[in-house]
Amino acid sequence: TPISKQGRPVLRHCAWTAVIPMLRFNQDFRDWAKKLRERPAGANPLSGREVMVAAVNKLLRLAFALVKNQALYQIPEPQPVEIAI
Repeated sequence: TPISKQGRPVLRHCAWTAVIPMLRFNQDFRDWAKKLRERPAGANPLSGREVMVAAVNKLLRLAFALVKNQALYQIPEPQPVEIAI
């Protein structure tokens, strides 16, 4: 589907501006965005702008859930990796 410019322009600008550091400094967001861009051709890989729009959507949904549940964002702890020897 094409990216539309619906909604409040100032809110869209603020969300877009907030996503840039999230993708740059938050490893979880960065890994998630990388998966979207590097999906195989049959799995609909996204362009850079489409990844940014998806990240804005994810950030707004995350912010809404945190406010709704009166919770703080907690960075997930890294999972230990088992190496077979």
